[in-house]
Amino acid sequence: RLLNMGVTTVRWGPEQSRADLFVRKAAQAGWIDAPRILAAGRALTTPGGHGAGFGSIIASGADEFRNAARTELEAGADHIKVFLSGGLARTGEAVDTPELTSDELRAVVEAADAGGAYVVVHAGGPASIRMGLQTGVRSFEHAYTLDDQTAATMASEGSFLTPTLVATHASEWQRSVGFSEESIQRSALHAEAHIQSARTAIKAGVAVVVGTDIPGYGVSETGSLFVHEMQLLVVAGMSQLDAIRAATVVAADLIGLQTRIGRVAPGFEADVIGVADDPTKDIGALDAVDFVMLRGHVVV
Repeated sequence: RLLNMGVTTVRWGPEQSRADLFVRKAAQAGWIDAPRILAAGRALTTPGGHGAGFGSIIASGADEFRNAARTELEAGADHIKVFLSGGLARTGEAVDTPELTSDELRAVVEAADAGGAYVVVHAGGPASIRMGLQTGVRSFEHAYTLDDQTAATMASEGSFLTPTLVATHASEWQRSVGFSEESIQRSALHAEAHIQSARTAIKAGVAVVVGTDIPGYGVSETGSLFVHEMQLLVVAGMSQLDAIRAATVVAADLIGLQTRIGRVAPGFEADVIGVADDPTKDIGALDAVDFVMLRGHVVV
């Protein structure tokens, strides 16, 4: 579905059974048509932490977290996902309170660095983001709340933020797939602050990347969640062109493939899509993809 809508590379979040690793293998072997997949394997969390009960590796102490990260890297993970703070899905979680110690998170970062990978953290707000910055994390997700000072530090250190704005702006889709009404309302209550946080990041010059948290091929009242995410970035202050760059050039920088993908240029892999209208004038045009080429091969 993602490939058919023009997504030629996807960085996948954690999968409770490492399904992303196996789908990646199937795609690389040519058994299926799929985007280029950057896989995470299983996420890491603390006992009772966000993501616990959903197949994450549960760890306590720096040594256990380091070993858990090494386990996923050995399984083939391209990056390590850590649930650093609470989230919106479950009642009673604090969306910004760090659930790991600095030593635990630093151990994961060190393991990832040694394995040629990097760490992606679920971070709801400034406190968890600051801990991540202090321990060497370069990729942050969500930032439901964000202050000017933290955003400025993120920008100065060259870190990346994937706001996943649709997570708080897709009540209709969440309801259609069976999210609890309580969870839907918790997400919706953060919608305005979430947009403001993205606006703060954009204004500060943080490298912002398009990502959806929930499946990008899902459909909201405005179209696909993937394109809706870009539309929300425009609402938060990006130009239409910069929102496209957040899904291409900037995203390629984040995943370390900036010399291979994200641009149409000599020497780059030929990932090309075609649409009827100009998305730099109306980004909604990306919801009607007529042509998809992956690595020089026409797939749609």
